Amino acid sequence: MKNFSFSFVLTVCILGFGQMASAQKTPVFQLGPRIGVASESLFDAASTPNPFGAIKSDPTLSYHGGLYMRLQSRRLSLQPELLFSSAASSLQLVNQPGGAAQVLNLDVRRVSIPVVIGIRFFKIFRMQAGPSFNNLSQLKLRDAVNATSFEHNFRKSEISGMAGVGLDLGNLVLDLRYQSPLTDFAPEFTIGGQTFQTDGTPGTWMITAGFKLF
Repeated sequence: MKNFSFSFVLTVCILGFGQMASAQKTPVFQLGPRIGVASESLFDAASTPNPFGAIKSDPTLSYHGGLYMRLQSRRLSLQPELLFSSAASSLQLVNQPGGAAQVLNLDVRRVSIPVVIGIRFFKIFRMQAGPSFNNLSQLKLRDAVNATSFEHNFRKSEISGMAGVGLDLGNLVLDLRYQSPLTDFAPEFTIGGQTFQTDGTPGTWMITAGFKLF
């Protein structure tokens, strides 16, 4: 799935850049703020059982905001963005089969730079794809009892592929995207001296609204 996502994103970007460069019409520049929500989990549970019990990361809403810029011709657009996201995620640990789950609450903050190529239809619809370069700026356990024993080797930086659709209604810019990681973000973490393995990071659905200032 990740190889397919990477190939699809790379192909769309190459074709888009080539057609943008050969377009006869001078691209129009846009700039504006963006805000949105996403449904995401920190990681997928490991496919093989952990020796210290089961782990689970339920999907939660994250919030993001920032700026977008767009170079747009009649049919194509190139849109880089700068987004800051924040999520209150949670982990569930079950130390014994059938035992009560221990819930750990985490604050997660990221800085992301998506760069998407869009193909326009009927002047208002867009199909889009491209990479997103993400940096983990904060991952903090809010549980004071376990905070000092929480360690992780989560990647500070990772690259994702994005694909989706967009809608331009006057100055309003709407986007629905699916983001799939091309590199594993969360291979394992340790708490209380016990190390838990994960199966990487699942995909994320994102809904974002922007407003064109000019």
